[in-house]
This record gives sequence, structure tokens and C-alpha cells, in this order.
Amino acid sequence: MNKTVIGMTGGVGSGKSLVLSLLKEKYGACILEADRISKRLIEKDGSAYDEIVALLGRDILDEEGNIRKAVMADRIFRDPEKRKAVNAILHPATFREVLRLTEEAPEALVVYESAIPVEARFPELCDKILYVYAPRRDRTERLIRTRSYSPERCRNIMRSQPTEKEYRAMADAVLDNSGTPEETARRLKQLLKKWGLAERS
Repeated sequence: MNKTVIGMTGGVGSGKSLVLSLLKEKYGACILEADRISKRLIEKDGSAYDEIVALLGRDILDEEGNIRKAVMADRIFRDPEKRKAVNAILHPATFREVLRLTEEAPEALVVYESAIPVEARFPELCDKILYVYAPRRDRTERLIRTRSYSPERCRNIMRSQPTEKEYRAMADAVLDNSGTPEETARRLKQLLKKWGLAERS
């Protein structure tokens, strides 16, 4: 493929949405978010729908036959084996879809975002891996303010994701997103310049 693929990762609340919007607006990037793609795959016409329903049972469906995502989430939260089985279906299906979308994208720059880069198989597809960093306290405050999460929910999600050390170990570069949006934009520009990527004129 004659295009650059950046894998972008970071813990919940690190402000990846801001960085994705900058990459789209200023660099014309095609944005592929693993979480959104996996949600599409469990819709009625999605490639993972039948397997998920067969695994979890038809009682997870609403009257129209759509998977009730809250019911599914609750079920796999309570049953680690079911969660593992769902992930074994969704992770490969998501990666296949990302591969297809990357190949079909007309853009020269593709950004593949996932908070779980190992499961997202970044090394198999990405030319560079970018870790978006923000301190845990800032992330917690952001999640409480913007998503109304409880401190306990923030802690539980953060525990389920890679550690700071693990994120840094797999990244080619770290983008500090602890300042203002303008500071983040400036740091991103400096970083991408080193990678030979310039803003659209």
C-alpha cells in the first residue's frame, strides 16, 4: 500500500478524540477507530452478529432483532469466559475490517486508533505507533466531567488497559496531551514533521 498507517493509542480519557480531529482536519487522514468498527460489526448486517448471538443467546436482542449493547456488556462483564469468547470473535473481525478499509482508503495517511494496541495488532499494519499521554489525574477528571463516570468506574477501566510503561514500550513516539489544545496541535505538528508528514496547505 502506498500510504502511511499510524497506529494511535492511549488510555481512556487521554484525549485521543482531539488528536484524531487534528489529524483529520490538518492532515487529511482517514480515521479508523477500532471501537466504532467493532460496534458496527455486531449490528444486524455486521459480519460478527450471528456468532455473537449464537454465543450469548437470543435474549440479548431487542424486538427488532438488534443486539442490546448494554445487556451484552453486562453479560460479558459478569462472565470472564464469555468475555474472552466475544473478544476471540470481535478482535479478528475488527482487524479484518480495518485491513479492508485501509486498503480501500483514498487518503495517503490512515490513522488506526485503539486503546488495546496488542489486540488491535498494530505491528502487523502500522508504520508508526503514537501514544497519546495525559496524567491519570487529568484523565479521571476529564471522564468525570465529560462522561459522568464515577471515580470507581474510571479506575476499573484504567486497570483493564495497558499500563503507562506498556504503552510507552510499544510506541515510536509519545504525544503529551496534558496542556491546551493549541499546545497539543503544536507538539503533533513537530512530531509528524520528524516522520515526514506535513499539514495540508
